[in-house]
Amino acid sequence: MKEAASCIDARSDHAAALDASRTRRQQLSVKVTEEACRRFRRLAGEQGVTLGALFELALDALERERGPRGPRAVRIFRS
Repeated sequence: MKEAASCIDARSDHAAALDASRTRRQQLSVKVTEEACRRFRRLAGEQGVTLGALFELALDALERERGPRGPRAVRIFRS
């Protein structure tokens, strides 16, 4: 089943603050599985943030998880 692309309209105060503090002018296009796309959109909806804001939150979380180990890869893929 193919989902139509849509932006999340219902946004939390956190999302509004995140968007207000950053101007997004870059576009990133990635190829993902249908399941990953569904999960990403679901998480954005649950968090009440835009797809761009969720991407930034995910980067922040990955960098925190990585910690002082620096640029080494973090295992994020399921076995």
